[in-house]
Amino acid sequence: MLLAVTAAGGKIPPQVIYTGKFKDEDDVARSAPKVASTSSAFESWDITSTESHWCCFGTLKRWVNKILLPYLRRDGKDEVTHPAMLIIDDFRCHTERRFLDLLDDLGIEYLHIPP
Repeated sequence: MLLAVTAAGGKIPPQVIYTGKFKDEDDVARSAPKVASTSSAFESWDITSTESHWCCFGTLKRWVNKILLPYLRRDGKDEVTHPAMLIIDDFRCHTERRFLDLLDDLGIEYLHIPP
């Protein structure tokens, strides 16, 4: 599960990563626990999967596009118009150059917490 909060204490919808290999989004939704796939309380959540259930560049990119950017663009603009910083640990995919490049391209600062 990928969780994030704002500096002001707000909650950003999480990303839940299930174990398994699925054909498409509908297949993931069918395989998710019923409460997560049927309750409107979970509509804003990003439910996805990987074969290992671990976060990877693909799930991070998906989280940025489906959760983080819509939150940062909630004022209706197509770009991030106010300062944004992601504080992340040193998990391997969080330090991958292509993930950091993605953040750079979007103008999102990042700070790694040392191990």
